[in-house]
Amino acid sequence: MASTAIASPPAVSIRGWRQRLLAIVTLLFGTLLLTSCYVPNDFVAEIRLARTGDYALTYKGTLTWAPLYKDIREGKLNSSEIAEREKGIINDLKRDSSFKEITPLGSGTFRVRYETSGKFNGTQAVTFVRRNSALLTVEVKPDGTVHIWCSQDPKLRDPTQLESLGLRTQGRLRVVTDLPVLKHNAFKVSDGPASYPAFKVYDWSINSVRTPKPLLIGQLFNPASLPQE
Repeated sequence: MASTAIASPPAVSIRGWRQRLLAIVTLLFGTLLLTSCYVPNDFVAEIRLARTGDYALTYKGTLTWAPLYKDIREGKLNSSEIAEREKGIINDLKRDSSFKEITPLGSGTFRVRYETSGKFNGTQAVTFVRRNSALLTVEVKPDGTVHIWCSQDPKLRDPTQLESLGLRTQGRLRVVTDLPVLKHNAFKVSDGPASYPAFKVYDWSINSVRTPKPLLIGQLFNPASLPQE
């Protein structure tokens, strides 16, 4: 019996295969980015930080959960499904008692008020909304410096992805501190209240997703004073 030859698949160059794989990964990763983040807007945020380590962080504005916004925009959900998804998001945010107000505004957007305070005693970090979805971060490093920054959700670094969803982000950030500041990119620096002459006020205006991300680095502790791990 004559053997039947199995035709070999057409040769594909390694370069062509890599390009196809990269295109697939980019498409899948881009879809994930557009559907897994909070987008801040119309906000006023303030961070107060003293040499003693005492801090306070507040955020008043809106947060849009991109997956819900996207599904509503594409007409994938009815009114009861939207209400159920909104309830789930509210319950998730309420797990953090620092959320003092969460009001649904429609289209996956929520009006929120967030307030937290405490005292840094060593290397640690405070984040809003949460560590894996940080829009505001205050972190004390092992060298005793404190780094404050505001950014988009780390899952959504490319501003074109926000723009493709039709979302925008605008707001104001203020840092009030009496720390020695080593580096910052504030738009404006002014003196603090007369009753606190050692404090300075650092202000940023965020006018679009392409505004440079706010950053401030100050010296909070002497490294020798930090607990040794």
